[in-house]
Amino acid sequence: MCFLDFVNQSRPLGIIDMNNNEEKRILDVNRNRITEGLRVVEDILRFSEGGERFALRIKKIRHEVFNVFEYVEKVLECRLVVHRDSYNDHGRKDDYDKVNEKKRSLISVLLKKNLRRVCEGIRVSEEITRNLGKQDIFLSFKSLRYQVYDIEKELELDLKK
Repeated sequence: MCFLDFVNQSRPLGIIDMNNNEEKRILDVNRNRITEGLRVVEDILRFSEGGERFALRIKKIRHEVFNVFEYVEKVLECRLVVHRDSYNDHGRKDDYDKVNEKKRSLISVLLKKNLRRVCEGIRVSEEITRNLGKQDIFLSFKSLRYQVYDIEKELELDLKK
């Protein structure tokens, strides 16, 4: 299904179709994006001088993300991983990384890039679940996003010292 077909479906925009595999695939991809990014950030902070307090907060957020996605699966009555199509994922191709990935030689750059990755993944998940009929899911993602924004700002201030 191409993007325009997805957008032009005969259902109102913004309403999740429980049978729509593309939306479930988007949620699955972003769950992975968020948790992988959080894990990278957590490990960098865990082994950095003075990073322990941030690492514990990131770990807590990672566990909260896991719980929210478990609840999403309960509401959707499915396991998101079943809708994964990693074989056909554009990001899987070797040339994708060569064109889109910059050399990341500094740990601080790796940290910043992964925090951005996490924020983006949470925002996508927030938007996809906005009209799921369960406001607590949307609000959970929104809260998580702002927690990560706060940590991102605090880390930026610490890096400037």
